[in-house]
Amino acid sequence: MRRALTARLAFALVLVMLAFIGVYLLTELAPGDALEDGLYSEGSMAAQRKALGLDRSLPSRLTTRLLRLGALDLGTSLRYDQPVLSLVARRSVSTLQAGGAALLLALLIGIPAGVLASRSRSSVIRHAISSISILLLSVPALVVALVLGVIAAGAGIPALAVMVISLALPAAATI
Repeated sequence: MRRALTARLAFALVLVMLAFIGVYLLTELAPGDALEDGLYSEGSMAAQRKALGLDRSLPSRLTTRLLRLGALDLGTSLRYDQPVLSLVARRSVSTLQAGGAALLLALLIGIPAGVLASRSRSSVIRHAISSISILLLSVPALVVALVLGVIAAGAGIPALAVMVISLALPAAATI
């Protein structure tokens, strides 16, 4: 058991590192950079490029980035001028709350619907629940979120509720 868990954790770590390197390389190879948003003059842009290490070679920057990632140093946000790790930590609380609420809502919808579908003698109810589940699993969550967003805009439903419902519906269909 411990050996299997260790192997899975090692695989997950390798997968995360490969994804990180892939995204980093694609971002670096894309035209332009974050400094070309018009906020900097030519002189200050050159100084900022040097401070960020953008004047070094790609392998050198990638190596530095991986070493900093190992120390959980995600750098400083150019937009907010704060450490990225603190920004992520602050926002993770609301993300976890929304995820927990979506899971609870999915359980509150999915379990009773599943019980109703299995216990009902009416084929109409069973087929309706089955059809709704297939529909919710077939339509991407982004589309559901956009439709709910349009409906919520007219009804005055808060954005957090739209996000929670959008996450909960496909999970409820799975349950």
